[in-house]
Amino acid sequence: DEPHAPPITQEQVYEAIGQNLLANALEGFNSCLFAYGQTGSGKTYTVLGHERDPGLIPRLCQNLFTQEYEELRVSASFLEIYNEQLKDLLNPQMKGRKPLYVHQ
Repeated sequence: DEPHAPPITQEQVYEAIGQNLLANALEGFNSCLFAYGQTGSGKTYTVLGHERDPGLIPRLCQNLFTQEYEELRVSASFLEIYNEQLKDLLNPQMKGRKPLYVHQ
């Protein structure tokens, strides 16, 4: 909670969050990465990064799929919630389909 915290690298974010997320998922626990904040605060950059400095998702995938497993089943959802509207980012063309809802 410093007024001007030092910048943190994508690698440091992965070490702080991603490694535990992946380790727990590989132990069989459901995992969720939830990025929340105001517009322009760096959510997309932190989650996706860019080609020279990948974010959490590319680093998680790289570490997940470069290991060998006896058996592995992976399922993933990428959703955006904006103005109380839920959008499936893996299938943005929702024409003819029922809308997605958030259940509380």
